[in-house]
Amino acid sequence: MLRAIPGVEADALHGRWSQLVNELSRRALFADPDCKVLSARDDAMRLWVSLTQLVMPRIPEALQAFATPALLLRWLEERSTPLFEERPDAFDGCSQSWAYDAYDVGTTPGCHGDTAGALASIRAAVLVLAPRLDLYNPAFAARDAAAAIPGARFVELFGTAGHQSASGVSLERRRRCATRLARSCAARPRGRPRGRSRGRAGLTERVGATGQRQHAHGNDQRPDVHGAPSRREVGAM
Repeated sequence: MLRAIPGVEADALHGRWSQLVNELSRRALFADPDCKVLSARDDAMRLWVSLTQLVMPRIPEALQAFATPALLLRWLEERSTPLFEERPDAFDGCSQSWAYDAYDVGTTPGCHGDTAGALASIRAAVLVLAPRLDLYNPAFAARDAAAAIPGARFVELFGTAGHQSASGVSLERRRRCATRLARSCAARPRGRPRGRSRGRAGLTERVGATGQRQHAHGNDQRPDVHGAPSRREVGAM
């Protein structure tokens, strides 16, 4: 029996925003809606790389740290070149995006398409981590998923990594995420409610870049405040 589940940038199903991003990525690669006719390879990859690897994984605040538009464009070209040369297979990427579009925990055998029911049936200790802003998997989706799981804990990751908060764009950020995960797991009490109480009555934890914690119970949705990205963070993007 599974006793504990950590989920980073987790959601119960891919919503409309994520599906729209996937559709735009397919349109960058293919000239037809059925994704059978490839667009001109160089033009397609130039757009696909910029959209899916550089824009979508970031948040606006991260890019605002560039002092001038010229520095921003130079970063774009420097980061695009190695990604462009990798040239992932378009049909593979398309198939993955369709699978993401269809993802719904409610399709688990025995759940009969009931997403909320599937989440409420989880009896393992669950920890969900997500950035406060994610341009692919919206943060509210992870928060809502945690709220629907009895006794789940939600940890909000501060910083400007956005969708890349899980994998990170630097070793420092990956270590920071792993440390937060380990600390939260260690802090969890051994006992946990076995009833169907909602996560919103449980604990929301906000962890800032300095490692300081804030706790909020119930529906506390006070705005989160954090500093602008440092120059070192910009260099690691």
